[in-house]
Amino acid sequence: MKLNTLRLMTLVLGVAILVSCSRVKKATSKYEQGTKYATEPEMLEVRGDSVEYALSITVAEKAMDKKATVMVNPSLDFGDKSTELDQIVLEGTKPRRGKTPGAKEITSEGAKIIVRNKFKFEEGMEKAQLVAKPKVMVKGYDEVQDQCIACKKRVFSKGISTTGLLLTGANPAEDILESKFTYSPIRKDTKIEIYYLVNSSTFNPNFKVSKVGIDNQVQIKKLKELAKDTSLSIKGIEINGTASPDGELMTNEKLSQERAKSTFKFFKKELKKLGFDEVNDSAFSLNYSMTEDWEGWRKLVEASSLSDKDAILAIMNNRMDNSAKEMQIKRDHAKSYNMMKEEMLPLLRRAIITFNRQEPLKTNDEILAIGLKDMKALEASELMQLGHLMSKPEDKIKVYSLYTALYPNDWKGHNDLAMAYLKIGDSKKALTSLNKAASLTSDVEEKVLVNNNLGVAYAIEKDYAKSAEYYNNAAKAGVSQDQNMALLKMRQGDFEGAVTSIKNKCSINSALAYTMTKDYNSANNAMNCIKSEDKDAKYFYLGAVIGARTDNLANITTNLTRAVQMNPEMRERAKNDIEFSKYFDRVEFQNAIK
Repeated sequence: MKLNTLRLMTLVLGVAILVSCSRVKKATSKYEQGTKYATEPEMLEVRGDSVEYALSITVAEKAMDKKATVMVNPSLDFGDKSTELDQIVLEGTKPRRGKTPGAKEITSEGAKIIVRNKFKFEEGMEKAQLVAKPKVMVKGYDEVQDQCIACKKRVFSKGISTTGLLLTGANPAEDILESKFTYSPIRKDTKIEIYYLVNSSTFNPNFKVSKVGIDNQVQIKKLKELAKDTSLSIKGIEINGTASPDGELMTNEKLSQERAKSTFKFFKKELKKLGFDEVNDSAFSLNYSMTEDWEGWRKLVEASSLSDKDAILAIMNNRMDNSAKEMQIKRDHAKSYNMMKEEMLPLLRRAIITFNRQEPLKTNDEILAIGLKDMKALEASELMQLGHLMSKPEDKIKVYSLYTALYPNDWKGHNDLAMAYLKIGDSKKALTSLNKAASLTSDVEEKVLVNNNLGVAYAIEKDYAKSAEYYNNAAKAGVSQDQNMALLKMRQGDFEGAVTSIKNKCSINSALAYTMTKDYNSANNAMNCIKSEDKDAKYFYLGAVIGARTDNLANITTNLTRAVQMNPEMRERAKNDIEFSKYFDRVEFQNAIK
């Protein structure tokens, strides 16, 4: 009896499986015949670093078995790689064991299902196929009885357009700012000090105090040596007279004036004899210090080894008037005062002749010639000028690398080195230099340039939030960021937002933004007003893409020919570019990329 029961159960199970198997075959056949797949848009394209897509699945009336479950498994296949995308589940109205979570119900009337998603673009995906690998399943009363059949692979789309990436690459299009440097003569002022006897304004060329190293003849000799130095030009001569703080203020003020006048009168004659024609110019001026030279006295005390110097300095730094200070020092520090009277105060009874000297400016040709031989032979301002004269980023990098090594505390060198790195797309090295530049300046106008360039660096790094932050900081300080913000939107794939704010309408970036928003009339207008010298390989390649999108074969072939001539790498790009897929077999296209 038990044996017969077992046989009967096996027979029933076999029949059930056969029935289920038969049903899944019919369900699969009906589904495959009555279902269409498509992508929206038809041509997938990169925007920013991602590809957005919409999968459209249209199931015809009565094409879905009410007990069937269809698992559409989309994937991106390129080369030997395959990237699985999110699964889509379609289901009839009465599947066994309940409905599958997240499944989209298909009634006997059929339906059109659109699923939107995106994936990150990787190098090599230009030739990728977006495919579906559906499986039709009819559930049994338990999982053991489930029957499943794989359908034929369906192709949604072939290839991904990378036209939106024409903005990026080795040469960023953003406004990158070099320091505002003006090449000006290098000043090398020289001072000569002439000394006077206490309470005297009469100039004595032979006056000397050997104990403290005062000797007017030594100073006059320096003047004669200065006259022999023709490497520098004299742009101005000033004479200032001072007095030591001992004595009455009114007397000292008069002494300052008289000493300056006396020195002026003597040295005007001497300077003429030595060939200083500048004494006849308005640049040759006479000044005098009205106040006593307390600052000079204080510095001498600071540098001294006086045992009570701290107490003396405390008096000097007090807010009492100078007469009271002098009286307190004499009273409380008489011994030190007498020493200072002999060894310090004589050094303050003087007239100071300042020669405003400048090195003659080298011409740009001279700077370039020296730079080619030995950049280290150039002065700081000349080396900076050399960097500004260089047109190639690689040459600028050499110059500014040396500048930052020689003058590490000058923010300009670090900013300009970063600018050169950004020109070749090396954002990491640029950030290192820009962070150093930012730490070396607090000046608002200088900080603006650094912030602008930090924004560009972070845009290349794809840290778009930080990029926008630095652009906004630069904008608050008065530097327009319309262009850079528009390009930031383009880098993120927001071409619609970019066209409303892009500054230069006659640029390849403007034409690209219009192309990506399918406004081909505006794109052509932008292309037509670009200057001849700005028409590079990217320009002609974009012109070919616009030609393909507007079915203009002549524009395709003319522009591709020029693009390949200017940059042979464009040949391989065009061969695999889905933008030209309709023309791959055309002789005209093949000739254009030879």
